[in-house]
Formats: sequence, C-alpha cells, structure tokens
Amino acid sequence: MSDRTLGPYLVTGGSGQLGRLVLERLLERNIVPIVATTRTPNELAAYAARGIEVRQANFHEPDQLKSAFAGARRMLLISTSDLAPGERLKSNLAAIDAALAAGIEHIVYTSLTNPRPDSPIGFARDHRETEARLAQLPITHTVLRNNLYMDLLLMAGAQAVATGQLVAAAGNGRAHGFAAEVGERVPTSERRCVVRAALLTAPNAAHAREAELRVVQWRVSVHAGRGRRLMPSVDGYRRIDIYLSTR
Repeated sequence: MSDRTLGPYLVTGGSGQLGRLVLERLLERNIVPIVATTRTPNELAAYAARGIEVRQANFHEPDQLKSAFAGARRMLLISTSDLAPGERLKSNLAAIDAALAAGIEHIVYTSLTNPRPDSPIGFARDHRETEARLAQLPITHTVLRNNLYMDLLLMAGAQAVATGQLVAAAGNGRAHGFAAEVGERVPTSERRCVVRAALLTAPNAAHAREAELRVVQWRVSVHAGRGRRLMPSVDGYRRIDIYLSTR
C-alpha cells in the first residue's frame, strides 16, 4: 500500500549505485510518488518509464537545486563521492540549503561511522560538519552512519578474481563491513529539531585475510560459471528506504 501522506519522496544521486538500489526498494514497496535527481537524467530513463519523476540536479550548481527539489517532502541526501578537499562538504551544504528553501520537511543523510574530530579518515570532517549543519535546521532529520560497504571490495574485483589475491593496505586491521540486512525501523519524531541517528554496520569485524578468502571463493565460482559477472549484494542497502518512508 502506498503511503502518500509523507511523500513525494526525493532521492538524490539517483543514477548512482546506492541511489538505484533505494529506488528499486521504494518501487518494490510502492512508496510513491518518487522524485530522483541526477546530473545525467538519461541514465534513469528506465525509471522514468516506471513512474519516477527524474530531474536534473548538480550540487555544484546550487542555483538549480531549489527547483529540482521543489514539491518533495522527504529527501534522501546521498553524500557525493567527491574526495577533493572541501568539495563534498560544499556540495552537501548547498543541497541542504536548497532543500530547506524548497520546503523539504525531513532529510535522511548518509554519513560516516563515528566522524569524530580525531578520525584518521580524511573526509570525516565533511560528514561531521554536514551533520552539524543538519542539527541547526528547523526541520527533522535522520543521520545514517554507514560503515564501509562490502561492495568496495569489488573495486579491485577484476584483478583479485584473476589472481586469487586481494591486495590491500589493511595490515592486521579489521572492519565491520556493511553487508547485512538492516531491518530495524527508526521512527523520526514529528517534533522540530529532534535528531535520530542510526549506525548501519555489521555485527562482526572481518579481517582483510578473510576477505581474500571470499575473493578466492568468488574466483572459483566465476570459473565454474564460465565468466558469470559478480554483482554487488543489495543487502547492505535494503532497509535505507525504511528511514525515508517512516515518521
């Protein structure tokens, strides 16, 4: 059953991997109407044919964002992948300001696990200051502090599958890769300025060597399947739509 009382639902970065998976989940659960923004609308033609309103939006062009966000009530703000110092934060802030001007009532933001000031992760500051800006807004928001996506292993997948080795600089480090289905519903309060933060992570930390064993298993599977493509698991993203569509 569609819940139009909270929509339209806006998903930024709709043509990206995460954006597409969220769109699929929203359609699967009949959470409509949906607006998807992207720098390349032609890449979402198939979704437009399925009833999603596709709009062009570029976070580097803030003047167009207010009109791109117009009419939506709840927004999933997917953090950009721009690693240039300060650019991700600049884009996020432009999107937040445009959302507020467009009348968005609730923002769901994909942040980083524990973006504290002493974090060794170079772009933690971008997420930390984005969260700080959200906390200043007169509307509600939800912060999803996502851990590393297991899908990142596939960035080196071609070489790893070919050689049976996953080369990484992790040393003895372990990571709680985000690949398990997150089924918890975290309702967001209707009161103004109330923050709800959700940590999306796996229950157990995996060692880099364990990941290498998985790569070897994938390699065997691929050879057995005569070149079958490796597709990222959707489980890590399966419940993000919950945070967008619930109060």
